[in-house]
Amino acid sequence: MPPTNPAPNAVPAPKPAPKKFTVTPRPVYHQTTAIPRKRKPIVKKKPGTSLADELSAYLPTGGINSAPEKNAIINLPITFWSGTSQTFQSLVQILGVGVNLSLKASYQWDFGDGITQTTSDPGSTYPNGNITHLYKAPGNYQIKLRVTWSGTWLYAGALTPIPAGALWSDYSRDLIVYRAPSSFVE
Repeated sequence: MPPTNPAPNAVPAPKPAPKKFTVTPRPVYHQTTAIPRKRKPIVKKKPGTSLADELSAYLPTGGINSAPEKNAIINLPITFWSGTSQTFQSLVQILGVGVNLSLKASYQWDFGDGITQTTSDPGSTYPNGNITHLYKAPGNYQIKLRVTWSGTWLYAGALTPIPAGALWSDYSRDLIVYRAPSSFVE
């Protein structure tokens, strides 16, 4: 059968409606470089860590100084002093809680030859130093210093004493003492 031509007045058949598509946006991923941040180190506490151990981390440090620093000579006074301050006041974090500390130092000197001295003063440099020692024999001496702290801590309005000897710092150093030649002059 031959194809039929539609009538000139005929209405063409409607075209099917176009399909509707929905576009779902895809997530956009950006490659970034992480910037390292400085963080406080995590300190793992050993079991049995005491409050005194926690407080000791905040104590001022110092050491043992002398004049002369080396090459000391027998029968001549040597002046000693510590760089540790006499007092310490600070707000510190103990177990995550702010605590006000007020401490005073005591200095226990051991000069290594059997002689000891305890003072409330850290001493000072020559010629104003009040902590002096005279060695009678040449040798290598180990000088020791124990700084003990006493005072109070304040939290939430409660003032609590810290007894002497509960907190301390130890220091030591060697000192060589020489014999010097001497002669009698008239």
